[in-house]
Amino acid sequence: MAPTRDFLFRHTSDCVLVVDDNGTVTAANPRAEALLLRPVSTLVGASLETAFPDFAGSPAQALMGELAGSTLQRRVDHFSPTRYTWFEIRVIRQAGERVLFVRDVTDRMRQTRTDAVREAVRQIVLEAPVAITITRGPEHRYELVNTMAQRLIGNRELEGKTARAAFPEVDPSLFAMLDEVYKTARLMTITDLEVSFDRDGSGTVTPGTFDVTYQPLVEPDGTVSGILSVSVETTAFAVERRRLNDPDSRLT
Repeated sequence: MAPTRDFLFRHTSDCVLVVDDNGTVTAANPRAEALLLRPVSTLVGASLETAFPDFAGSPAQALMGELAGSTLQRRVDHFSPTRYTWFEIRVIRQAGERVLFVRDVTDRMRQTRTDAVREAVRQIVLEAPVAITITRGPEHRYELVNTMAQRLIGNRELEGKTARAAFPEVDPSLFAMLDEVYKTARLMTITDLEVSFDRDGSGTVTPGTFDVTYQPLVEPDGTVSGILSVSVETTAFAVERRRLNDPDSRLT
């Protein structure tokens, strides 16, 4: 036997409010009581503005006005500041009344905004005027290499490679620093770090100096998942300092 309209009304997972053309709630299902934190007995007979948190003056209230006298079906996201909750409201007009289907979508909205913020931060990192990389895991596998870092290595592809595999020509002491940061979860900053590496994939090793910061990426449980590295090349300044101190010296 097919479920009755009353059965569906009472057992649907959405909060359901039936509102007449005067804006008065004429029916509310049990889920409405749980979502709106008011007994059904006080919801029925109340105005929609009274029944629904922070409804007065909201875009959702304006939607109600647009639906007056029409057969439109609409959806709107409504934010309640006092509850700090996002509600998704779907409105259907039928037979001189409006039926509201409401659900709590706070987690979805927060995730959407978190994803948007992360993408914005990623774009800032990619276009930053310093070389930035992010590695993951104890093997320091590259997850992100920004534009400036790509320029330092001749636009070679690093993502997915481990640091040791990407730069086998580099002094092993550099990787020992990464291992130490990953193991201890302590920030490490080195000024004028001398590094010789293949800058364009040609096999030619070129020396340079860099101001480097290794920032451990710590998860909520306290474990280190990776390292954010920020590097600023100081080769020209180092060469000039050495020339001034000893005209016969050369950076090797």
